Amino acid sequence: MLKLDLPSGVQTLGPEELARILHKSPATIQAEASRKPGGLPPRLMLPGTNRLLWRRTAVERWLRTHEAGEASNTKGRSTK
Repeated sequence: MLKLDLPSGVQTLGPEELARILHKSPATIQAEASRKPGGLPPRLMLPGTNRLLWRRTAVERWLRTHEAGEASNTKGRSTK
Protein backbone atom coordinates (compact mmCIF):
# COMPACT_ATOMS: atom_id res chain seq x y z
CA MET A 1 0.00 0.00 0.00
CA LEU A 2 1.17 3.53 -0.83
CA LYS A 3 2.32 5.54 2.19
CA LEU A 4 1.08 9.11 1.95
CA ASP A 5 3.11 11.88 3.55
CA LEU A 6 0.39 14.51 3.87
CA PRO A 7 0.23 17.30 6.44
CA SER A 8 -1.24 16.36 9.79
CA GLY A 9 -5.02 16.51 9.87
CA VAL A 10 -5.55 16.11 6.12
CA GLN A 11 -8.21 13.46 5.62
CA THR A 12 -8.44 11.75 2.26
CA LEU A 13 -11.13 9.63 0.64
CA GLY A 14 -10.64 6.84 -1.87
CA PRO A 15 -13.13 5.75 -4.53
CA GLU A 16 -14.97 3.47 -2.08
CA GLU A 17 -15.54 6.22 0.48
CA LEU A 18 -16.52 8.77 -2.17
CA ALA A 19 -18.92 6.24 -3.70
CA ARG A 20 -20.68 5.81 -0.35
CA ILE A 21 -21.02 9.57 0.08
CA LEU A 22 -22.34 10.13 -3.47
CA HIS A 23 -24.50 6.97 -3.50
CA LYS A 24 -22.66 5.55 -6.51
CA SER A 25 -20.65 2.40 -7.05
CA PRO A 26 -16.85 2.49 -6.76
CA ALA A 27 -16.69 1.39 -10.43
CA THR A 28 -18.76 4.43 -11.42
CA ILE A 29 -16.46 6.74 -9.45
CA GLN A 30 -13.41 5.23 -11.16
CA ALA A 31 -14.99 5.56 -14.61
CA GLU A 32 -16.15 9.14 -14.05
CA ALA A 33 -12.74 10.13 -12.70
CA SER A 34 -11.24 9.44 -16.13
CA ARG A 35 -14.18 10.06 -18.50
CA LYS A 36 -15.92 13.06 -16.97
CA PRO A 37 -14.02 14.36 -13.96
CA GLY A 38 -16.14 17.54 -13.89
CA GLY A 39 -18.98 15.47 -12.46
CA LEU A 40 -16.96 14.70 -9.33
CA PRO A 41 -15.35 16.80 -6.61
CA PRO A 42 -11.83 18.07 -7.40
CA ARG A 43 -9.33 15.26 -7.12
CA LEU A 44 -6.13 15.31 -5.08
CA MET A 45 -3.33 14.76 -7.62
CA LEU A 46 -0.15 13.43 -6.05
CA PRO A 47 3.04 13.40 -8.12
CA GLY A 48 4.21 9.95 -9.14
CA THR A 49 0.90 8.17 -8.60
CA ASN A 50 -2.37 7.64 -10.40
CA ARG A 51 -4.17 6.81 -7.17
CA LEU A 52 -7.67 8.25 -6.92
CA LEU A 53 -7.89 10.41 -3.81
CA TRP A 54 -10.04 13.32 -2.69
CA ARG A 55 -9.61 15.63 0.29
CA ARG A 56 -12.58 15.31 2.62
CA THR A 57 -12.80 19.10 2.92
CA ALA A 58 -12.90 19.52 -0.89
CA VAL A 59 -15.69 16.93 -1.16
CA GLU A 60 -17.71 18.69 1.58
CA ARG A 61 -17.23 22.07 -0.15
CA TRP A 62 -18.23 20.57 -3.53
CA LEU A 63 -21.36 19.05 -2.01
CA ARG A 64 -22.37 22.41 -0.49
CA THR A 65 -22.11 24.05 -3.91
CA HIS A 66 -24.36 21.35 -5.39
CA GLU A 67 -27.16 21.50 -2.85
CA ALA A 68 -30.67 21.90 -4.23
CA GLY A 69 -31.34 25.50 -5.15
CA GLU A 70 -27.65 26.40 -5.11
CA ALA A 71 -26.42 24.97 -8.41
CA SER A 72 -27.67 26.14 -11.77
CA ASN A 73 -29.67 23.72 -13.88
CA THR A 74 -27.33 22.45 -16.59
CA LYS A 75 -29.59 19.73 -17.97
CA GLY A 76 -32.41 20.08 -20.41
CA ARG A 77 -33.20 22.73 -22.94
CA SER A 78 -32.37 26.34 -22.33
CA THR A 79 -35.17 28.82 -21.90
CA LYS A 80 -35.01 32.03 -23.88
